[in-house]
Amino acid sequence: RCIKPNTEKSPNLFDHKLVLDQLRYSGMLETIRIRRAGYPVRIEFKAFNFRFRALLGAAKAPKSEKDTTNAIMLTLGDAAKDEYQLGHTRIFMREAAERLLEEGRGQALRGLVVKIQSRVRTWLAVRQYKKVREAVLRLQAFARMRAAQRDYRRRLVAITKIQAFFRMIKPRKAFIVVRDERRRLRAIEREAARAAGLRTVGDVAALPIPTDLRSLCTPLPDPCYDLATAIQRVPEEVWHRVNYRRPTVPAEAAGHEFSKFVSGFFQQGSTWSFTKGALEKTLLSPRSPALEKEALQLFNVLLQFMGDPSVFDQKEVMFGNYWIQRALAEEGLRDELYCQLANQTWLNPNDVNAERGWLLMAMCLGCFPPSENLLYYLLCYVTQHGYEQYKALCQHKLLRSAGRQPRAWPPTYLEWEATRTGAPMALEVQCADMTTVTVPVDSSATAQELGNLTARLRGIAAPAGWTVCGLLRDEVVELESEAAVLDFVAQYEMPEPIKLSVRKASAKQLPGVSTPMGDMPAGPMSPAPPPPPPPPGGAAAAAASPPKETARRALDSQASLSDQIDMMFEESLGSTEDLSSTADRVKGREGAPPPPPPPPPPPPPPPIPPPPPALPLQKQPRRTRFAPTRLPLC
Repeated sequence: RCIKPNTEKSPNLFDHKLVLDQLRYSGMLETIRIRRAGYPVRIEFKAFNFRFRALLGAAKAPKSEKDTTNAIMLTLGDAAKDEYQLGHTRIFMREAAERLLEEGRGQALRGLVVKIQSRVRTWLAVRQYKKVREAVLRLQAFARMRAAQRDYRRRLVAITKIQAFFRMIKPRKAFIVVRDERRRLRAIEREAARAAGLRTVGDVAALPIPTDLRSLCTPLPDPCYDLATAIQRVPEEVWHRVNYRRPTVPAEAAGHEFSKFVSGFFQQGSTWSFTKGALEKTLLSPRSPALEKEALQLFNVLLQFMGDPSVFDQKEVMFGNYWIQRALAEEGLRDELYCQLANQTWLNPNDVNAERGWLLMAMCLGCFPPSENLLYYLLCYVTQHGYEQYKALCQHKLLRSAGRQPRAWPPTYLEWEATRTGAPMALEVQCADMTTVTVPVDSSATAQELGNLTARLRGIAAPAGWTVCGLLRDEVVELESEAAVLDFVAQYEMPEPIKLSVRKASAKQLPGVSTPMGDMPAGPMSPAPPPPPPPPGGAAAAAASPPKETARRALDSQASLSDQIDMMFEESLGSTEDLSSTADRVKGREGAPPPPPPPPPPPPPPPIPPPPPALPLQKQPRRTRFAPTRLPLC
């Protein structure tokens, strides 16, 4: 039956009282009340079990549908005990029981959903783990494979090297025999060519040379002393007692081939190739026309030095010293002269001619360094193309002179002889206690280096601030700490025209401060009686005077600083002053206790091996050692 919402039959108008009366009069409300008092919910067993089976959980369901339905209702407990009845095919329930069933079903479904989600997530995680594990195993297998391959290759290379080494021994012995024989024959041929004057490459004797050099050589000045007695051999153990510091090759020097310098700095039209005749223009751009003219004349001097058989012995030294002195006097000529030497030693067809060029190269490197633009290029050149023993010698001299001030004087006879023979040099130094020490030196050694090395050889552990002085024509010359020691000897050996040129270029007198012998205190600093006749200057460590107990006793390196200072001033002060306070006044304090004595000197360290730099220093061959031993020393 229809329920009328209003009597007017109008839309959207609902009369509550009219609708309620219609439900009451039709018996609907009574029917609802009766139905609520009974079991309004009626569901078949099969549908009920399908919907609410989740309430049983993991328990096993009975075989019959009715027993299954009863088991499900028993899960509700006493709250639904009187709220349902079981029929033959269906269950009768009140709404309260149905509501409890729905709530229980929802909770059971939520638990099952969570369990399903956990199982699915577990499965996904296990699957991801298996993938990662498989990938890790593959990576480990690949890494182990690469490590095994690398170890195998390393072992293979090592085994190959060992096999090659052992297989090399026999043919290398045969090769060394053949090589040494060839070297011996080549040396004989070179000596024969040198003795016969076969060093000429082109007609160089007629080339014009500077007038002042020609005047120096006509006639040649006699040596200032007998070279046979002034330069003598030094025992081999001298070099084993000194831990001489070797220069290191800078890492940035690698890759500076001289050809790059040629392409970047040679002026247009100049080529890097051996030349038999005079140059038409300089290799580098000159600073002035006068320097260009002088550089071209010096190239003629170089050609005659290398290729003229008449330039030997004393004349050879004169040509070389003049060539070097002009470079010392004019800074703008130095790089040009080094480039000329590189030009004449590169692919030189005559070994004797090339050897003389490398001789002059070594002498120049001991007197003045190249500019910063040329330094690394020249270092690479002498390292890659140096001639026999001149490779190591030129590299050592270049590294020692780099960054230093050029010398004031050309090289000495000692340097010429040592460079020709490839031998180190040494000087005899006489200390204040009349003890003579033979000290190794090189062309760049300064007075401070020589003094500190002498003090170290005398047993002082960490010497600092020591220097040397020399005796020259009854004058004691106190050398400056940074002055080259061999300049003191060279100034005595040079002829007067070169002396005048050096003094004019440097605008000063002899290096150091001269003190007349009459002003020096008598005692241990007085010169020892020299053997007749005395040659030119020498060097001596400016050490302290002997102690006051014995006038000639050696300086005790274990004495305290106060005692050493008193020793130095003993003879000057005599008995007029109290020597016990002299040390305190010198040190700038009164009554202060002296410092503890220094520790005993360590034993001389063994000689260090040459380092393995990017451009390795070549070890010099052991030859005859030379040192001036007849110089008047103070």
